[in-house]
Amino acid sequence: MQNKYNASVHNDSRPNVGVTVVPLIYNEETCEIETLIYTREKTAEVFPNKISLPNGFYDRQLVKSSDEAAKIALKSKVNAVLPYIEQLYTFSGDYIDPLRINTVNICYISILKKQDINIISSENDESASKWMSVSELLEIDSDAFAFNHHEVLTVAYERLKSKAEHSPVVLKMLPTHFTIPTLKTLVEVLVGEPINDSRFRDRVRKRNLVEAVIVDGKPLKGIPGNAGGSPPNIYQLNEEFAGSFFPKSLY
Repeated sequence: MQNKYNASVHNDSRPNVGVTVVPLIYNEETCEIETLIYTREKTAEVFPNKISLPNGFYDRQLVKSSDEAAKIALKSKVNAVLPYIEQLYTFSGDYIDPLRINTVNICYISILKKQDINIISSENDESASKWMSVSELLEIDSDAFAFNHHEVLTVAYERLKSKAEHSPVVLKMLPTHFTIPTLKTLVEVLVGEPINDSRFRDRVRKRNLVEAVIVDGKPLKGIPGNAGGSPPNIYQLNEEFAGSFFPKSLY
């Protein structure tokens, strides 16, 4: 079949299309949400030495979809393979890549466990990828970022927090096995408010959000906290749970 796309007619009149991906994980040690970034090369044509999220062009000659372009961007920029991505938002305008061309930036988000991400590190690469706290990154001036990546990260973080207000999405960020205090801390980080402990436990139990991990007929126990007391039970996601969860009503 003849290719009817006339590059000589359309190249200068059509915007550039790119993709950007925001992987989001929870660091249980620091109680921070983190994302994967890299530093652009000093010799980059635009935004040299700037902070960047995994990104790339949507080249119609190389890929068949923006999803495929996003996966290639992850591998080429931060050596990462994610188990899933979902579209977040599409930005457009001449402010994204002002020195070159009006740009459409199709952005993706991935909310997951760090251990679910396959990353091949490169210690000798000055632009090697690294995990950084989202809250710390958002305190940096947007001029330190490439393209509109500060804006992209802001929208991705707001989407994550919004999801946490009505859904059990936070469980995607925890290890397979976890304690109720760990779950509560993560929810508090995302909703930005302390939650009543007894009401939280009651809600989790009544909604059947999680189930105890049973080993040899007995509930699996964790390590006692600093205050001592009985060791906490270990839980996992109830795979049959398909409802909503509204932690904001538990302040």
